[in-house]
Amino acid sequence: MTLSGKAAIAGIGATEFSKESGRSELQLSVEATLAALADAGLQPRDVDGLVTFTMDSSSEIAVAREFTDRAITEHCAGQLSNDEAAMVKWWDTELCNRVTDRCVQLHGGYGYMREYAVGRAWTDSRVQSIFGGTTEIMKEIIGRGLGL
Repeated sequence: MTLSGKAAIAGIGATEFSKESGRSELQLSVEATLAALADAGLQPRDVDGLVTFTMDSSSEIAVAREFTDRAITEHCAGQLSNDEAAMVKWWDTELCNRVTDRCVQLHGGYGYMREYAVGRAWTDSRVQSIFGGTTEIMKEIIGRGLGL
């Protein structure tokens, strides 16, 4: 069986942080932020701009989840195009990197240490822009789908 010309989606699966956890994206974002703060020995009041950061990330994650869910539904129905699959992969990958970048900023210098969860998440997220096709390749696929 060849996968040439076919779209495929690979996911992380259900975890304690997935949609099936019974918690909203906002609650998951708040929990992750509070855990990162506790990991760094900080209180929420110790960090300027924390609310803005958390709300920006939460909104982006909610949009990405809906976009991804729609793509999975279309894929299961045999209706997901290659350029739509590339859009989802590109958006989710870049969002993962943006969110982990923000988390590292909240953590300060400790964010770069693998002893902390945020440091591991940051380094682990970087490979996503390579796995399954680089972001630049995803852009090429999308451009071809637009006739460029």
